[in-house]
Amino acid sequence: MRGLRRATATTPGAIQFTNPNTGEVGYGAPLRAGVDNGSWPGRWNSYYGSSLPTLGTYNVAVSDDENCWDFPYLDGCQSNHQFFEHEGIQSHVTWQLNDRTEIKYIYGYVDFGYTFNIDLDGTDVSWDQYGVTVLEDVHMKTHELTINWQIGEDVLMTSGYFLMDENRKQNYSIRNNIASIKNAATYGAYDIPQAFLGGVSTSALLGATNTCTTPQTGWVGSGPNNTTISCRWGGDALGRVYNHQNDVQNDATAVYTQGTWTINDEFALVVGARYAEDDKEWTEVRGGYAELFMNFSGGWDSVLALQQGQVGPYYELLGYAPWSGAVPELTPLAYANLIMGNAVYTGDPNNPIAPVCPLDQQASCDTPMRLMQGWPYGYTSRIPGQDKWSDTNYRVNLDWTPNGDQLVYFGITTGYRSGGVALGYSGARDDVRDEYGLPIPGAGIEALSYDKETVESAELGYKGIHMDDRLQLFASVYHYDYDGYQDVVTQFDPLRGETAEYASNANGITNEGFEMEFVYTATDN
Repeated sequence: MRGLRRATATTPGAIQFTNPNTGEVGYGAPLRAGVDNGSWPGRWNSYYGSSLPTLGTYNVAVSDDENCWDFPYLDGCQSNHQFFEHEGIQSHVTWQLNDRTEIKYIYGYVDFGYTFNIDLDGTDVSWDQYGVTVLEDVHMKTHELTINWQIGEDVLMTSGYFLMDENRKQNYSIRNNIASIKNAATYGAYDIPQAFLGGVSTSALLGATNTCTTPQTGWVGSGPNNTTISCRWGGDALGRVYNHQNDVQNDATAVYTQGTWTINDEFALVVGARYAEDDKEWTEVRGGYAELFMNFSGGWDSVLALQQGQVGPYYELLGYAPWSGAVPELTPLAYANLIMGNAVYTGDPNNPIAPVCPLDQQASCDTPMRLMQGWPYGYTSRIPGQDKWSDTNYRVNLDWTPNGDQLVYFGITTGYRSGGVALGYSGARDDVRDEYGLPIPGAGIEALSYDKETVESAELGYKGIHMDDRLQLFASVYHYDYDGYQDVVTQFDPLRGETAEYASNANGITNEGFEMEFVYTATDN
């Protein structure tokens, strides 16, 4: 197992640590597989006892087998593979209706696929293939109809309609090929009815008599909407320790018009307006593997172990067998492995249990060791949602061109960015709440969403050419006021083991400043 536990100087395998500030000495020892609680996702240390030159590096043997290039990946695939596929089409059709009116239609199409597979265990062993798989598929179509038309001799108009239809699917998996993940769990004596429990089993006492669903690959997202359910571990044929699948449908529309009035040779006024609407509908499903800490059954763990054929702890506690000193080292996790038939009792205080199956058979063993807390279970959720955002924006801009080399402009513009939802992040859930922010009883949970962002800007600027065209000067002073500013929040995601980013809203944000840029041509060369 990866990780350390607190130990003493006499603990076998103890490692000494010295506090550099106080000089205090402490000791740690490697975690004992199936005895000491391991961290999620319950990985074996496939490097244990290895002398490979790749130790501590990512320079692992990589398979070029083409059968390992497509999802779902076959057993034995150890390839690091990344694949992008992008198709895009854009077409224009223009109709010159007359010398004052032009109609243009613009069509856009995008088909984007992304596959990412990486072997993260850092070794070339075949029985422990811990890795991450990402699948993304985006389909988008856009339609835009624009009319350029003229009113009199001084006013040019542009009006149009825009439509976007986008669907984005994402599938993220943390996976392993070990049997404890791929195969259904066997609960051993936990499923035996007990007279001292009123005729029910320990599993039934937990309420754990259900599996999420069948088949193995369909259980993720099998529960009711807006809820998280847990169930007995029925295995996952794809080896998914964790999986989330996002499906977002985005329908965006906008209508706009803008006119430019050339008042005279020096002044021009631009006025425009735009109405935009974004309708988003999403579904996020999650599922994963976890283990329950079984300390509540400690009063009868030795009885369950006895019923599973591991008589040592029960007999030692009653004095029927010599005291080995190993029973106090039986943690709830160790007892769980004895009770489920995954391990045997050794009577050794340093290593009180031993796996039924050797280390290199944990990918195919019928009774694989549990490494995190003990009782295996699955959890899954299905969170649908829908929201709509809209806004009307305008633009007013006055240009002054005193001559052909100088431009002074002043403009006020408003803008809009639609809201969205944070999908695929642990912790990005909340109770469904009412208008006052209070949880609605029985309404379940929902994905955290963020609201639209609006901005109003004012800018005064200058553009000019001077010194016989040798100096180009651009300068502006600006002020922006935001409402619902969409800020990016970075949060540690324990499932990924790294930080993740999602958006949230912040009010009262302003941005103002002065910019100047110039280009000076010193010589002709």
